[in-house]
Amino acid sequence: MAAYAQDYVLKNTSGNFNNANTWGGGVIPPAESAETNISFEDGASVNAQYSPNVKNNGNVLIGTLTQNVTDSFQRDLWLVSDTNLVIDSVYVDAATPNLVTANKTGNLRFRAQAGATGTSVTLNNVTLTSGSIILGHPNANSYLENVSVGDVKFENTDAQKCLWAEQSSGDGIVQVSSITNNAASIILRGNMQVKSFSQAYSSTMETSAESVVDISGLDNGLNIAGTLDFTSTQASYSSLRFSAGDSTANVSVGGISGGIADGSVSGNTKITTAISSGAATITITGTNSVQIFGGSLTDRDLSSSIDTTGGELSVVMNASASSVQYLAGMNSYRGDTVVNSGTLYLNAMAGGDGSGIGDVYLKGDALGTCGVYFEGKFPATSTMTVQDFSWSGGEIIVKIDGASSDNVSILGDFIKAGSDGKFNFKFEVSNFDEVANSDDSYKIISFSDSTSCDFTEDDFSYSGDVASVVFSVRQGDGVYASITVPEPSSYAACAALLALAFAFLRRRKNA
Repeated sequence: MAAYAQDYVLKNTSGNFNNANTWGGGVIPPAESAETNISFEDGASVNAQYSPNVKNNGNVLIGTLTQNVTDSFQRDLWLVSDTNLVIDSVYVDAATPNLVTANKTGNLRFRAQAGATGTSVTLNNVTLTSGSIILGHPNANSYLENVSVGDVKFENTDAQKCLWAEQSSGDGIVQVSSITNNAASIILRGNMQVKSFSQAYSSTMETSAESVVDISGLDNGLNIAGTLDFTSTQASYSSLRFSAGDSTANVSVGGISGGIADGSVSGNTKITTAISSGAATITITGTNSVQIFGGSLTDRDLSSSIDTTGGELSVVMNASASSVQYLAGMNSYRGDTVVNSGTLYLNAMAGGDGSGIGDVYLKGDALGTCGVYFEGKFPATSTMTVQDFSWSGGEIIVKIDGASSDNVSILGDFIKAGSDGKFNFKFEVSNFDEVANSDDSYKIISFSDSTSCDFTEDDFSYSGDVASVVFSVRQGDGVYASITVPEPSSYAACAALLALAFAFLRRRKNA
């Protein structure tokens, strides 16, 4: 970046912009310079706040914008029409931040003047130590038309920090390249598309403190194009918390990973909602990826009674057909689980209140149960506990290991929502000898005493490591599968025939 012609310290003293480097009003940059560094600092007067205009001379380049203040005012940068503001580095450190509203202490706001058009802001690097940056705060229905942010780093364990996207014009989405959280508590508000998010707080955090990312979503919420990564947290407390008030926090992520320490799930890593807040939905949109998350997804405290006044968390799998997401922690949430596309493996064992997760809607591709990830592996088989289970497409993956099998325990109703095709069960079999010698059937779906089942045996089909399957639906009990698998000798014979065929083809080729 080019050298900067002048540096300006903006203090809340009276008077107009001048070469004495004080600020009481005026225009950034001055006519003689299009390149500058700016620092907001406390001044002699506490009765003024900064409201400089960034004037309409095309591209405006600022090297470093620093806010390091202890007074009670926010700082605004106003853009007038046809202005493209580019700042290489932004630093915000307010002594006593107040992030409750957009008009409080410690905020640095980027705004469009009333009636302004053709405005844009680009922040290449942002460091938030205390206070907040507000992007696109409206003024008389005028908004910044384009906002993009590069790498954002949240630092300092002792103060609250917020990145607030208030774009509401057009698609209203602020583009952010990456967010790294090295702090104990941060807030993200508004509609953002983030390429990657890393909850990278050091594992040396005191266990009495909890690392929180608090997302207060507007209608479009937070879109993380890459992976929501908790791999650096390990033994530390770390959570992604939705608190949307009366609205819905919508968060879209490519995948979720981490929350695993020493090869096992970490009970300290959570994706959760604030009690009594609005609903929250996390949608997984990965492409050709396999992700394992060992933290928990929860919207309640199982040590106490369930709060039913709000704060429900839902999960939607809407990924590519080749994408696989494991949610392998102690999950317990009341919202819906919807599988549209991709493969979702979910640990949803009956927890402290015995209720597992909320309703499940299987609409496409595949759903399986995975159990708790422990010492580098999943259990051979496991149980998923749900409320209603509704099927309109897709299949369930059922693992069978000797005498045991996966099981979906339905506390509500088993609902046939689709009229075309059959509900397929894909069997993955290990310990073939034990399975082949077993005369028992496997209970793959369990009902409660009050479960209503819409299915008959003719509604089911099978695939995978089985020769044949006979299904049995027992009202008030569950769905059973009596399976036969190819005898081990059959596999040996097939392998021998393949070897002979291969050898014969090689001899013919060499003849």
